[in-house]
Amino acid sequence: MSASQWSDLHTSARATFVGLCPTLSRYEADPRSEALLALLALSQARLGCGTRENRLDVELRIVPVPPPHSPATDVLRHIATVVSDVARRSGGATDLNISGWLDDHGYALLVADLLRDGAREAELTSMAERLGAALTTIRKCVDSLCAQHLQAVLTRDAPQAAFLTRGLTPNAEWLLATQLSGDPSRPGILVRRAQALAVYGSLVSALKQPAVTEVIDCGAPLAPALARHFELTNAELGAFRGARDVRTSIEQWDDFAVAARRLKAYSVPRHEWPGARHPDRPAAWANSPWLRSHNTHLIRPDYLDAKDAGVQDAIVALKDDLLRPLAADRLSLLVTRTNVVGLFASELDFPERLRTTAEYRAFLAGLHRAIVGTRKPKAFVEAAALWHRRAASLSALRHEHRSDRPGWPALCAPWGSRDGRYEVVALTSASDLVIEGNEMQHCVGGYYDVCRRGDTQILSLRRDERRAATIFMMRCGTSFATCARRLMR
Repeated sequence: MSASQWSDLHTSARATFVGLCPTLSRYEADPRSEALLALLALSQARLGCGTRENRLDVELRIVPVPPPHSPATDVLRHIATVVSDVARRSGGATDLNISGWLDDHGYALLVADLLRDGAREAELTSMAERLGAALTTIRKCVDSLCAQHLQAVLTRDAPQAAFLTRGLTPNAEWLLATQLSGDPSRPGILVRRAQALAVYGSLVSALKQPAVTEVIDCGAPLAPALARHFELTNAELGAFRGARDVRTSIEQWDDFAVAARRLKAYSVPRHEWPGARHPDRPAAWANSPWLRSHNTHLIRPDYLDAKDAGVQDAIVALKDDLLRPLAADRLSLLVTRTNVVGLFASELDFPERLRTTAEYRAFLAGLHRAIVGTRKPKAFVEAAALWHRRAASLSALRHEHRSDRPGWPALCAPWGSRDGRYEVVALTSASDLVIEGNEMQHCVGGYYDVCRRGDTQILSLRRDERRAATIFMMRCGTSFATCARRLMR
């Protein structure tokens, strides 16, 4: 009965295409035309899917059933692969390539032969449009099957990841133990991986490391393996228990592994860790500065206010003006200079492979003692801003004192409002910049060089004879553009 029903679809498909392009009737037994008929018939069949026990590949169902070893079964095998892959690998894209399958079956050559035999262009266009509609129907059906199959597999094997609708993430792929599809040990492994993710999802990148995954899969104690991986004590590792919810651990590409290594590298006391080293404190980690950047800094990230550019500038200035020259001077005494030594002298940066060493921790600890001392973050931010302002002021005054032509001409005339409340005054000397910086509590003294160069003008906006804002104006071409910006306090 099914064979008869498929034959009816096949016959209907032939009638449809021959009606659009009568010349196609000459190619009744041609395998190329059979490929077209198979696609149109498939677009009119009913496709469904089911799961196989402990497996990730789909059980594809079709009514009516096409005969074996036919072009239709060839397409169905490709569809089954695509639907299965959505639950076997991350990425989420449906790689359905029926157009390529058509090309492989000689569709372009068939069209050329039809033209040679007298088919009109309008007939071929109508045939192509009908074929395109069939392909669209099949693609929509496959997309729906992919979504159904993914949901069925996740609901069965990893319900905590059932919120995924567009495909697996790399972490969900690991959670499903996709490479073990059909293995009798897989059900137990799924349970153990889910338990590990629930406890240490914040360190999922470490869970996915082969050595750690092996520990999880065989049911050995996980905490000692993770502690060894990060060179943490068991107490330090405890801070990462329950530090992030499972859903976030599944959907995010990154985790807290960098924070774990940096907390250890900076030798941060445990009571200063997010959550004060206690487990199950996801809120404490959510806005932690230890998670905001993966860059290596000379100063602990919790001492660098991301919103305060002045503090960032102060550290850069300290590095450029003092630390790098000092390191370069000391290292110049070495008889041999390697690339690693040269990189450290120029950037004060350790190679990646050395960032877990005791020497690296000692280097960062020494910088912390020398630069931060006993200050807490707030006090350090205030001190850094003050130092930067003073350093910029001293540099400007020192350069002007040595100059045989102090100051620079004003590039715009003074301006005052009609009501007398507002005025704009050009700052034309180092002392002007220093006074402005001290009054407004910013480091405008650092603009000394660009002001002397002549393409920049610093203006002071006064309101009721009191300084209200500092304006930076740059020459653009032959005139000053209205690209002034306020230098905030």
